[in-house]
Amino acid sequence: MRPYRRGRADEPIAELFARMCKEVQRQEDVGDVEDIEADEEPGFNEHERSLLQSLIATGINLVLSPQQPKRDALWEKSIVPAGDDKIVLFAQPIETVLGLAGWLQRKTGKATAIIIGGQSDGERDREVGRFRKADGPQFLISSRAGGEGINLQFAHRLVHLHVPWNPMDMEQRVGRVHRFGSRKTVVVDTLVLQDSREERMWSVARQRLHSVSRAMVAPERFEALFSRVMCLVAPESLQEIMLASTAPDIGPQEENRLSELVDSGFRSWQGFHDRFAANQRLIRKMPAGLAQWVDLESYLLRYGGAKSENGVSVTRFRFQGDAVVTSSEEARVLRLKGGQLGLIGDYEGSPLSGETSAQVVPLGWNVSMVLDILRENVVTAEPLGAALLRWGESDGGLRDSFGRSAVVFGFLRQKLQLDTSGGGEGPITRAATLCGRSRPELTSRAYG
Repeated sequence: MRPYRRGRADEPIAELFARMCKEVQRQEDVGDVEDIEADEEPGFNEHERSLLQSLIATGINLVLSPQQPKRDALWEKSIVPAGDDKIVLFAQPIETVLGLAGWLQRKTGKATAIIIGGQSDGERDREVGRFRKADGPQFLISSRAGGEGINLQFAHRLVHLHVPWNPMDMEQRVGRVHRFGSRKTVVVDTLVLQDSREERMWSVARQRLHSVSRAMVAPERFEALFSRVMCLVAPESLQEIMLASTAPDIGPQEENRLSELVDSGFRSWQGFHDRFAANQRLIRKMPAGLAQWVDLESYLLRYGGAKSENGVSVTRFRFQGDAVVTSSEEARVLRLKGGQLGLIGDYEGSPLSGETSAQVVPLGWNVSMVLDILRENVVTAEPLGAALLRWGESDGGLRDSFGRSAVVFGFLRQKLQLDTSGGGEGPITRAATLCGRSRPELTSRAYG
């Protein structure tokens, strides 16, 4: 087993065993169990011991085998076509990450960056920093520990060497490179072992979900539905089916059990979806109000001493064949009398460019510098929020009631509730989805 987790190749057995025990304890303490099983009975019977010995022997033979078809496919289909581009690779468990790092170093003569569980924040930041440098490692290999919390948007190629049961875990991985500010098409490769139980289980799950949902869900939304439904299926239940037999295929009983899990996940998603859809219809019936971006712009130009500012562009994304290309258009920017630069309009998080783009902040009626201008034009200096009320000439009754001048106090009560079920789109996740339209699309490929 040596070198174990970046230890020495000649590490004494007693020290190796102590370090392994410490690592197991750490994972249990922090709930970061990547490659150990919980709630197992201690000890083995003779049959289990024999199976374990056979499994270890098989693993040793695989490691020593000169043929590594999955690694060969990785090299030929993902690494060679990438040229000198930075590549992020996800694998599990940690031993596989370290073994892959050693293989790539022998193959290319260069060390890789590595992110695994147990690293401190400083160690993780140093690995990302090495990977970010132009003359740094071309590859960053991560276990599940790097699936969230790190920003790698300077890379635009990612490889899944192992597919997690929860599709949202894959989305989290892709989110490391596919982020706001990305300006290139992100290429995602997924390597799947052909004719394996994993492949067969995914196929059965997808077929079952398609049969129960096709009358309700448009074909273009199926992938999103599949991710959400599988999030509601316990990974432990899927693992039980996986380990129920050593046969390369799954039998009728396992198919029925898997179908039941998919049905249950779909019913949970459907219940949330129905509740969310009802709330969404209720919200859509509510009046949106009369204030528009042009009202804010005209108000600031007339009463706030603002002036139009040129030289700031917003990046847009569009398809050109199968690729996504960028284009620029002039952004509507105002320079307020205090010198601040503000963005007029909802550009959905699209990146800005230009010499002064870093100084531009989004404007709105509730932004402090706009509120300051509003306060200058009302009768009190007390801190308060404000809104612009207008009515047309046809609303004579309202105009007669208020007269030509009026002070209007408005109160809005809004309840935001974070969806913790993971089963659909709540107010916050829906906003993130809308903003996501500004990002480049993904090119995803799967190899068998």
